[in-house]
Amino acid sequence: MECLGFLEGEWVGAGLDHGMSVQSRATGRALLDGSWLELKEQLRRTDGSLVHQDISLYRYDPVELGFRVIHIMSDGYRREYPVVPSMAGLRWVTGTAGPKVLLQPLASGWRCSITLPGEQEPGLVLTYNRGST
Repeated sequence: MECLGFLEGEWVGAGLDHGMSVQSRATGRALLDGSWLELKEQLRRTDGSLVHQDISLYRYDPVELGFRVIHIMSDGYRREYPVVPSMAGLRWVTGTAGPKVLLQPLASGWRCSITLPGEQEPGLVLTYNRGST
């Protein structure tokens, strides 16, 4: 779970969602015996209106010898994906029909980039820094 450690804590994020300025808050915490990491996020427009909220539950799968994420969104959406750690960060393996998600550790926080199917570049890019939610 060490490669997920950069997500733990209270985070405040800012960035662009398809050209629109957005702000985000995230909380990452270990669950149970530390074998799970929960990451809760809320994304809002600058006027405070809610754009998106979700929960990602990360775990190490001893059968597959790799990491997985269970991604749950407020509209009832739920998916599970393999997660590949690399020098660039954590990449969700979603196939061609799913979003390309990359979480990158930075010196003072982390960055989330999401490219939706049909997009060539990330439509959502958020940079998170330590803060309080």
